[in-house]
Amino acid sequence: MFKWTGSKKWLRHHLKDMDELLELFAGSAWISFSRAQTCHLNDTCVPLIRVYESLKNDKPKFLHEVRKNFSQIQSASDPRAKYYELRNQFNVRRDDPVLFCVLLHSCFNGLWRTSRNGFNVPYGGDRKLNLETLESIPVEKIASLTCNPWEEVIIPNDDCIVYADPPYAGTHTIYTSTSWHYGHNEKLLEKLSGLPNPVLVTLMGSEENYKLLKKFDLKYAEKSRTFRNGPSKGKQVKELLCFNDAAYPFLDRVKYILG
Repeated sequence: MFKWTGSKKWLRHHLKDMDELLELFAGSAWISFSRAQTCHLNDTCVPLIRVYESLKNDKPKFLHEVRKNFSQIQSASDPRAKYYELRNQFNVRRDDPVLFCVLLHSCFNGLWRTSRNGFNVPYGGDRKLNLETLESIPVEKIASLTCNPWEEVIIPNDDCIVYADPPYAGTHTIYTSTSWHYGHNEKLLEKLSGLPNPVLVTLMGSEENYKLLKKFDLKYAEKSRTFRNGPSKGKQVKELLCFNDAAYPFLDRVKYILG
């Protein structure tokens, strides 16, 4: 699947197969592609959604263009300089899906991070291009693609499972020019807890989030993980899989705690 910061690859082992799923913060869409028969993907990162559109419309052509542009960096007399040239080129419009993939495969640690001036991750050295990750994406499952704020996303029907993996509030790392706070979590959980749909949410285990889960009567399961990069490298944190009663039939091997 698509490499993306904060991927929930681990979560697929704790969920059963689903008919229809909507992801409000799609990212690499690991849950949709590994568990859903039909999916609706939303993310405010425009070039990411355009990648999925391009793969769905003409996968061979898109992969050819990514390979061709990536080779410009690898074959350049000064790959670092070529990388920054393409990064500047991308930041003029900020929606080119080909350059988006090229930069992710060339930047430091495959990290996507933006500021008001655009994508700002430095060159990552001589990295290999692995198109198998893009080629393996089952884009035939995608029923709809949108780039809306989560509040504006239209839920297809009451049976569609809604999954939200918002940015982690209160962490040291900011990946976008508009940071996410606990107030955003509260607004999100208030809206989702009132839906008739099965609802799944992943959050970081923190005192503030535990209080919010209790406030909105949501159950949760805990999983420990370790930071692999950054100032908190080696630090263990708890990740929460939160859900309402309607979502319980879709959980697998989960010991839950009442919210």
